Amino acid sequence: MQYYLTVKAIIRKDDGSILIVKRSSTDDHKPNIWENVGGGMDNEETPQEALAREVLEETGATLSRCSIVEKHQIHISVIKKTYIW
Repeated sequence: MQYYLTVKAIIRKDDGSILIVKRSSTDDHKPNIWENVGGGMDNEETPQEALAREVLEETGATLSRCSIVEKHQIHISVIKKTYIW
């Protein structure tokens, strides 16, 4: 069975607003979709390392702290395990 590990961030400012990002119109996967920052984990990468990398790549920001909010599996044609931080 094939599966993918992914991470997603809920980035909240002190005023309660939440950061979402829009995918590029030329993105191969779901172009122009608004979503939370995140993406796939690389081999040998912890969820925390993957999330820090994704946040930096997509926003230029560095994480100051993170904690697990939820872990779940989505069953589609493959298993996809997502860590929400």
